[in-house]
Amino acid sequence: MQPVLQAPPGLGGWQLDSGLLTDWSPRFLNPSAHISQVYVDGTKKVELYIGYYRNQRQSAELIASQNVLVHSGDKIWGSISEVHRVLNVNNNEIRLIETKLRGQDTRLVVWHWYWIDGQYTANPYWAKLLQAKSQVLGRGDDAAVIIVSTQFGLNAGEGTDRLRDFVNAMLPTVAKVLQGAR
Repeated sequence: MQPVLQAPPGLGGWQLDSGLLTDWSPRFLNPSAHISQVYVDGTKKVELYIGYYRNQRQSAELIASQNVLVHSGDKIWGSISEVHRVLNVNNNEIRLIETKLRGQDTRLVVWHWYWIDGQYTANPYWAKLLQAKSQVLGRGDDAAVIIVSTQFGLNAGEGTDRLRDFVNAMLPTVAKVLQGAR
């Protein structure tokens, strides 16, 4: 059975928006289900992407070398930098990867991490181990990538602050959507 994902409802001032943030989208191949949704809080905009994988196999698996934020041959988007961060949300520590991207006229701050069997990680090796553990325990191989992005101008810290506000407000509803898809 295919998982069903619905965009999490807005929370903490964040509301669903029908527009696009940019023309950028991550390159995660063949998820069983995915959503891409923009949220607004006043003038602040953040895009949430979730790629959900079930019954994983070659060419349709979460942890794979072809799943990237920007393909190396992309002529419009490129990576500026990448750092690992730790975010504390509701007494939970989330390890994530922060990537800054540049387009022709736009710059983005992008955070991503994985969800496997109810746990979060940014480490692909740990993610594979969590998947194996879940399968051995009979809980299947359901897993997802969570990606949030926002534009920034001269001060990338504004984008980082915006993502922190968004994740702090929205992560509980994102977690419910992921659990509901199982």
